[in-house]
Amino acid sequence: MAVTAGESVHLRAPFHPDLAYRARGYRGRWIPDINAWSFERAYEHNVRGICMSIWGVDGYPERFEDLCDLEIVVSACDTPTEPFYRLNSDLYLGGRHIAGVLRKPCIVRPGKQVSYRKGGPVFHREGAGWWLQVPGGSEFVIHQVPRMAIPYFERCLEGHGVLRVLSPSAERCRKE
Repeated sequence: MAVTAGESVHLRAPFHPDLAYRARGYRGRWIPDINAWSFERAYEHNVRGICMSIWGVDGYPERFEDLCDLEIVVSACDTPTEPFYRLNSDLYLGGRHIAGVLRKPCIVRPGKQVSYRKGGPVFHREGAGWWLQVPGGSEFVIHQVPRMAIPYFERCLEGHGVLRVLSPSAERCRKE
């Protein structure tokens, strides 16, 4: 979420491996005290562009009021491909961390706000490296995604899987 504060824009976002590099391109600084990236106000449009290109959301706080859960079914294919197969790297879909490897001991774990219903991530060692994969036929849910990001997820999944929008959780319904 990108919030303006005086002459600055503060970006509070989940970790993504591309974020630091992209933020520094617009003179962004990590501020640990507020757990956010800080940019000069002149870069607000660029910060929102970063949000759109990584997470499919423009960063305005009101976008995070309309949340849904996304069910993903990974397509079966003979040759595994990105976004569900990577060498020496965690897996991301639509900017969300869907699977990772804890280094010591080497075990696979789901990403935050992700739950696997069928199948799940698998880890393969190969020489000095390792492969992480979510096999075809796996089903998982990414929880609390801004509804605005649905078209972005659909583009990310083209040819790789099927997306279904789940109804809001019971807790969300109680708030409305």
